[in-house]
Amino acid sequence: MPKIQKKVVEHFTKTNIYAKQWGVADPEFYEFVLPICKILSPDSKILEVGGGSGHMLDLIKSNTFIKDLYNIEIAYKAYKGQVKENIGLIGGDALNMPFKDECFDCVLMKDVLHHLVGKTRKESKNNALKCIKESFRVLKNEGYLILLEECNKSEIFSSIIFYVTLVLSFLGFSCKALGLRKYVIVSFLTPNEIKTLLSMSAYKIRIIIEDTKKLEVNPKMLKLTLVMSTLYRQRLVIKKCTKAQQLEEV
Repeated sequence: MPKIQKKVVEHFTKTNIYAKQWGVADPEFYEFVLPICKILSPDSKILEVGGGSGHMLDLIKSNTFIKDLYNIEIAYKAYKGQVKENIGLIGGDALNMPFKDECFDCVLMKDVLHHLVGKTRKESKNNALKCIKESFRVLKNEGYLILLEECNKSEIFSSIIFYVTLVLSFLGFSCKALGLRKYVIVSFLTPNEIKTLLSMSAYKIRIIIEDTKKLEVNPKMLKLTLVMSTLYRQRLVIKKCTKAQQLEEV
């Protein structure tokens, strides 16, 4: 495993908030996901990419008749003691998922893409594209990819945040007041970049739902930080149609 990827794993392993069964509560995502899951047949298979302790899958299980639920998580050791019964926690990399083609009816991904960092911004964006391609590969035709992602409307600010967090992480610098932790490296995409990566997936897709809204950033100190002032939350429901021989724009 590359050194920079190990730091990502350390972040989720050593940050206490991720050790809680229900992880980081996000009702906005629950309200977005459940209506889609409720229209799926009871024998559907659902995969969450980077699902942590499985709190989203727990909720789906409690509110639908779907029981075939899986969570692929690179920080497997951080969560293996927390996952409830009948949810399959699988240790694995989102860039190379250990699943056959077209085996899931729905793939969920919440705040994953900006953690798929490489040594440069270009490498980080390539990692995000690999993850999207893998998600569509394991998704059945007519299946749904449900994506919730923190993004930054400024590409310049996104690059600044990436290189600042990269340097500070390797220096072992941490400042809770500014939301900086020594294991955190992030590479935010712009909303348009996310849509561009979707179009580069080599699959025919159709965006069913799309919205982007400004993200309330905490702690208060961050609200005064210019480079964090353009953070947004992008929500997308994408339906996979059939494989395309050539790249097709969304």
